[in-house]
Amino acid sequence: MPKEEKLLISRSTRAVAKIVWTVAIIIIVAIASSLATWGILIMLRPSEGNPIVMGTTFDFTSFEAQHGRLVKAGFEIWMDEVNAKGGLLGRQVTLITYDDEDTTEKIVSNTERLLSVDKVDILLGGWGSLHTPVMAPIAEKYGMTNVGVFWPNTLIYRARDEPETIHHSFAYSSGPYMYPRPMFAFINSLPNETRPSTIALVSRDDIYGRDSAATCKELAEQYNFTIVLDEYFDPTKLDLTLVMTKVAQSNPDVIMGNGFPNDAEARCRALHEIGFIPKIYWENIGPAWPEWITVLGVKGEYAFQGTPWAYNFPGAANEAFVTKAIMKVGRDLLSYPTAMGYMIGQIYEQAITKADSLDQAKLLNILETNEFDTLMGKVTFTDHFANAPMFLIQVQNATFETIWPSTLQTSPPVLPIPSTWGQ
Repeated sequence: MPKEEKLLISRSTRAVAKIVWTVAIIIIVAIASSLATWGILIMLRPSEGNPIVMGTTFDFTSFEAQHGRLVKAGFEIWMDEVNAKGGLLGRQVTLITYDDEDTTEKIVSNTERLLSVDKVDILLGGWGSLHTPVMAPIAEKYGMTNVGVFWPNTLIYRARDEPETIHHSFAYSSGPYMYPRPMFAFINSLPNETRPSTIALVSRDDIYGRDSAATCKELAEQYNFTIVLDEYFDPTKLDLTLVMTKVAQSNPDVIMGNGFPNDAEARCRALHEIGFIPKIYWENIGPAWPEWITVLGVKGEYAFQGTPWAYNFPGAANEAFVTKAIMKVGRDLLSYPTAMGYMIGQIYEQAITKADSLDQAKLLNILETNEFDTLMGKVTFTDHFANAPMFLIQVQNATFETIWPSTLQTSPPVLPIPSTWGQ
């Protein structure tokens, strides 16, 4: 082969080799870059095998024990549904709960443990008026969003007037602030011949009772009802015969009790003992609880209560939930705490899905600005408090009948209370 031809082939071979090596280097760099990128992503989002951990603290052994168990059951029904669909962000969801025995000290220590030791991805707000004010500043310290079941009035006003102090906390409802509202809307809608005019308030002398009484007085003024008595009692002393005798002496058309199930039951028993029958009897909490019927029997008939959940609310989602809740807790314990736990799960599911992340800043923004589908329809938050519907039930023949709004009424209201009450 001529020397010139050999030289040409040699040069061609070297050129081809150079091109091959260049391409190889580009491929290697691209692969390395991709691996680095995926490494960063893996660091930012844990592997699919690592579950999303939610956590909260409830009372499971003391005064609010049954309520805590029922709310937890609602979380669990929601969690089972989500995990059956593949979880959130491709990961299963787990729940850590601690028993705080309804004490401030244990609520604090449990919340700190969830955030500093367990390092939960999501902090679920607590159940009652004791839990949420205690958990809120701790959540703020850690920058953790949390949606609770109930807020006392003080937190509602703080979220409105001092939002920077409670920036990460939200609430679905409030017993003191919301539960009186459907009752007042209902009695205000009655025709003149049956519309009551006078109201006696009898309340626990604590934050819950005073908050609820304050709401009642505000609404009474708004709707032109006259408060003939505003009485408070020591919640540690539940022999309320003298208190209810004083209530009876004021001869109100409506008795409104502001407190918890145990003192609501004591008020109801005392009314029967002294033989006073008001035209209308309402309790802030009690008549919508299953134990109201089992403990009081016929003495608990005709009592009213506001509630954030109606078992007969139309829609396939609520019907499916009722079926699952009955299987989970039993028909006798079917009540709104379980629905509340489920709906808070629904809200978090949508927030996490929209954020495509567990980043707390993103979740905060979505909770503040988005609309969420729940068992009871669409819900938004204003000043971190949910614009959620309320309902009024009355106990009739050992059943919770929806009275208001009238579009969902399952039975006409029994007004006034019959003279045979309790017989």
